[in-house]
Amino acid sequence: MRLKEKTSWSWETISRELQRVMVERGPSSTTLFRYATGRVKRRNRMVERYVREGINSLTLELMEKEVWEREAEHKHAGKVVHETDVRFYQLVENARDIIYRYRFAPTRSFEYISPAVSDIVAYTPEEHYADPDLACKIVHPADRHKLQEYLQQGGVFGEPVALRWVHKQGRLVWTEQVNVPVYDEAGNLVAMEGIARDISARKREEEALHSLVQDTSWTVGQDFFPSLVRQLAAAFQVRFAFVSECHRTVEKSVRLLAFWEGTDWGENFEYNIERTPCEHVFTNNLAYYPAAVQKLFPEDGWLQEKDIESYLAVPVYDPNGNPRGHLGVMHDSPMAHDPHRESILRIFAARAGAELERKRK
Repeated sequence: MRLKEKTSWSWETISRELQRVMVERGPSSTTLFRYATGRVKRRNRMVERYVREGINSLTLELMEKEVWEREAEHKHAGKVVHETDVRFYQLVENARDIIYRYRFAPTRSFEYISPAVSDIVAYTPEEHYADPDLACKIVHPADRHKLQEYLQQGGVFGEPVALRWVHKQGRLVWTEQVNVPVYDEAGNLVAMEGIARDISARKREEEALHSLVQDTSWTVGQDFFPSLVRQLAAAFQVRFAFVSECHRTVEKSVRLLAFWEGTDWGENFEYNIERTPCEHVFTNNLAYYPAAVQKLFPEDGWLQEKDIESYLAVPVYDPNGNPRGHLGVMHDSPMAHDPHRESILRIFAARAGAELERKRK
């Protein structure tokens, strides 16, 4: 046995380690190195015995060290996997969407459903585990056939499906969900996994959009703008809504055409938009401040006066693409980001631009 085959140590290290395990007794370092690496010229049985004992002892240490290092690597790998599992579990548990796994066989039941279900429909995961048919009981009767198609393994997997649910307190809740199939080794469909997102706010705004279209489609002239801002505030569930027209001769000045304050129309007035959020509407084609708008524009005393916390507005253009004013909503608390809301604003900004053009002719 040659120690050099077990390690890439230098001769100084080999000699030092051999003397350590031999308690620094026996031959010199040079002699030890030669015996350990098989380069000895004249053999001495006493020295060979010392060296053999030392090599055996040192080799055993190296083997034990290697085993220990491998065990440590396995433990570390296991720890990493465990920590990854924990992080994934925490992610799922804290997700705002409902994540679930529903088993079809041998008996129908929820194998898992995330805590978000309590926030969305107020029925807990434990209630779903206890009653496999709970989903069928709380789904809106008009949508029950959609859900039953999946539970009977006949639904279209991978395609979004919108469902209405009856909240525990009686109100209507909308979700959009996607289900994927789970097969066993024999290719049998045994379960489905899915994720459901609460789209109630989006559905409310879509319904409000239809109401806006109906309520403003027949309105023209002086009644159009007041009707528009009031309906916008109701649709977005905010306190304030407004529409303005740019001053024809004074730069960076606008005049309010209609201003809804939450309970009644406010006074229409003219103001300079410099150092206000309104200025950014025209420079950026959009101004959105979800919170703390007063702090961002401390020189705008009107924001302080009305206690406005959030702001969203888009420009109003004429048919030639020239800015003619702006349309927006404000609230006395933070306003969550919603691209759908911006789209609705732009639709009615176009309608407002057409009405302004009609008035000028």
